[in-house]
This record gives sequence, structure tokens and C-alpha cells, in this order.
Amino acid sequence: MTLSKDDIGRVLETAEIRTKPVPVPELGGSVVVREMSGSLRNLFEATVAQMQQKNADSKLLDKLTTRLATECVLDGEGNRLFDDRTAKLLFLKVPSALFRLRDEIVAVSALSQEDYDGLVENFGDDPSEPSTSD
Repeated sequence: MTLSKDDIGRVLETAEIRTKPVPVPELGGSVVVREMSGSLRNLFEATVAQMQQKNADSKLLDKLTTRLATECVLDGEGNRLFDDRTAKLLFLKVPSALFRLRDEIVAVSALSQEDYDGLVENFGDDPSEPSTSD
């Protein structure tokens, strides 16, 4: 079936951003994660490509991880929960919580396992010396 403009319009009218509740025991409760925006997903995929070519250092991955948290972690009312400062502090002080959230954002965004594995393969799941400075 070939789609028409009206068909696409109907889909866009009812389309919703995917979300998922995520328990975060390290923080004592749960949050909601949403799928990445198109721009953020492009950044994620570009970062993966750079990591696979080993042309980037872990600072790029650190920044991406905190950006995922600031853009995709929501409170119960659908508002962004973390600002840049809070995400960076989580990265430094409670990294297991931030990595848990990152993994759930990747899952709800329907990224391929191959893309995700490319990041983990090159830098592991837990950088020993996080660098979130600009």
C-alpha cells in the first residue's frame, strides 16, 4: 500500500513519544525515560561511529551519557528531571544509576544492539575516571 499525505498526517496526529518507567534503586525511587529525539539519536549514532573507528576519547561518551540523562529522564509529570549540573554529579557520584538510565533510554529508543555494543566494546560500561568537563 502506498501512503498518502493524509495517511502520514493521521499517523503524526496520534504518534506519541515512547516512554518507560524505570526503577532506580540507587536513588530510592523510579523515573520515566523517553525515547531520544531525532537530533539526539543522530548524535548517539555519530558517537558510536567515532568510537568504532577509535577516533574519539571517552570524554565524548561521557558528554553523551549526561546529555541522554538531561534530555530523556522525566519526572512523573513528564518534565525533564535533570539539568546539566545534576547529570554530571550523578555521573561522578552515582554512576550506576546513570548507566542504568542510559541503558533504558537506548532500549526505549529502539537502537540496534550492534550500535550499543560498539560503544561498550570501545570504552566499557564504567569509565574509571569520568570526565564531564567541557
